Amino acid sequence: MKVTKQIDYEYKNAPIPGGGYVTGLLYHQTQPGILYARTDIGGTYRYDEKTQKWESLIKHVTQQDLDETYPIAIAVDEKYPERLYIVSGTTKKGYGVFSISEDYGNTFTYRKVPTIVHGNLSGRGTGNRLVVDKNDSNTLYFASQKGGLWKTTDRGENWERLPVEEDYTTFVWVSDDSKTIVVGTAGYTTRVDESLRGHSLYVSYDTGVSFEEVMMPENVIVKDSKMNGLVASRYDYDGRYLYVT
Repeated sequence: MKVTKQIDYEYKNAPIPGGGYVTGLLYHQTQPGILYARTDIGGTYRYDEKTQKWESLIKHVTQQDLDETYPIAIAVDEKYPERLYIVSGTTKKGYGVFSISEDYGNTFTYRKVPTIVHGNLSGRGTGNRLVVDKNDSNTLYFASQKGGLWKTTDRGENWERLPVEEDYTTFVWVSDDSKTIVVGTAGYTTRVDESLRGHSLYVSYDTGVSFEEVMMPENVIVKDSKMNGLVASRYDYDGRYLYVT
């Protein structure tokens, strides 16, 4: 019988000096040592391996403009490890802030996302809402909270809404060849009535030109629930299968 040495380990709160929840962690998939965290009301952070500390990326933010305090999505580019993208907002302006960094979040340039964004609204803890196309670093997809699925082919200069039936999207996944796009939704715009959600999972096989429903489990009816039905919440991909909760 093989005996392994037990190593004592103590779990602690990560020393991130920001309020709210940590709603997402993002590792770079090809470059070791790059890790970011987003929070719902405390901005975005980068982990510094040398100091073993989390560094805030919103130290420049003031009370006059708090949009960057509320990130709803972050993304990195596999080809350019130094790039970081953040979508954030407070809904007051009627559009989202698209932050672009070329130096791991030390500095940013800014563009707009033409839909309401708020890092502290419902859906803040769902899967990846912002994805960089692996075959074209200028192309990104954004699954918004109330404005459907969006695409830019020029790193945020211009955006177009893709024809997903649902407004309340929750995540977007793009295949390695860029042809297949899977979108999770809350099934709210397509709800059957005020107590039952509609379909919540869609797929495109033509790079977003058209979408169709993906087969999913039947809705489970729970007594006294305000809104029955299933929300496509998160996903993971192992190189062969896409898993959705």
